[in-house]
Amino acid sequence: MRKSLRRSLQTLATAAFLAVVGAAWRPLAQGDEQNAQFRRAETFEDAHAATCRVCVEGARGTGFFIGVVGDRGYVMTNYHVVTRSRDAKLDFWTNGRQESIRGQIDGRYFNVATPADFATVVVDAAELKRIDPPFLALGGADAKPSVGAMIVSSGAPDGRFPQAWKGRILEYFNDKTAVFSPPPVPGQSGSPICEYVDGELFVTGILTWLVGERGNDDSKGGAIPVMNLYRALNNARDRVGIRASDAAAIPPGATECRTENDDSSTNSEDFRNRAPVQEFSDDMRIFEDSDRRWRERGKEKRPRRRDKQPADDAESNTDDAGKDAKIGDRLKDGAIDAFSKTIADKLEERIDSVQRELLKKWNAVKYAIFAATCLALAVAFVVAEALVKIVKFLWRKLKGSVFDSRSRERV
Repeated sequence: MRKSLRRSLQTLATAAFLAVVGAAWRPLAQGDEQNAQFRRAETFEDAHAATCRVCVEGARGTGFFIGVVGDRGYVMTNYHVVTRSRDAKLDFWTNGRQESIRGQIDGRYFNVATPADFATVVVDAAELKRIDPPFLALGGADAKPSVGAMIVSSGAPDGRFPQAWKGRILEYFNDKTAVFSPPPVPGQSGSPICEYVDGELFVTGILTWLVGERGNDDSKGGAIPVMNLYRALNNARDRVGIRASDAAAIPPGATECRTENDDSSTNSEDFRNRAPVQEFSDDMRIFEDSDRRWRERGKEKRPRRRDKQPADDAESNTDDAGKDAKIGDRLKDGAIDAFSKTIADKLEERIDSVQRELLKKWNAVKYAIFAATCLALAVAFVVAEALVKIVKFLWRKLKGSVFDSRSRERV
């Protein structure tokens, strides 16, 4: 009976401990998942912070952070930067310090005729959170740089730390390659071509080539539209070849903008003769999220119309009234909206900072509750053991006294 009672108490204590651990583990895991969230790049400065240097054996280039799915963070770059490497080192610069993280090459696609030159590096989201860069929103299935648009980019010239620059899209070569200026330098391959579309910052192209000789006044840059990435993804899924016209996809005199070591065996290789490469992971949710974000662009920032006057009544107004209405529209759409956006941005930043502080405090409270519960269970187990021993001692005393009293009565 004593052994069964002791085993029952031990079983109950163990079950209670496992229940508390299981209940505490779930909120802790949810807290870690919430901590893995990253803010979106909304300014040119954010685009620079989202850029990193990509280092593989024999070469260096540029990449940019495009988001997280689950516990996997994704960095986009050119295929010709990583080629057949299995892993890569990513160097971010935060507050003047270099922060490095290693990742695995997860997706590759290369096709000169399309053109397509893409690769993705997968890193651990928890390690990436230590650096905490913003992510750049990748354009969708029909995203491409707009002719005449001002663009911004950041890359690692000559394999050094990233430097930001602004430029402009000049034209398209055979409707396939976006040509821009100023011209890039080796090491900037894989840099994002960013522009504002419907008031939001998107990556619409990826810097890939230098057109002309470095240092010449007539040299330019070449970028691949992001839409070609989605064509490559559909090709990889459907196993259907991408149809390419007979027109050349790459301007003559174009060279890849990566830096190579002197002992690299690919220095003399002509990329136009490189065989097509098609390797993508089965998990393409990061690009599905990007395409959805691209299709829903501008909806949240679209100003609401306050004037509900019918069109016929508006046309019947006098010229002076029409002029006054236009002035009011300018004020409404200009200064008021700008002021409202500034207030909204500051409020959003304040709310985000408060949420971060509350989340940190809540995590500390959860860990304290978990530790206190474990300590209470341990104390309860010790007290239970002591109580069992006391009951056993009292039982023995009671048995002894009863036995002595009976023996005396017999005598």
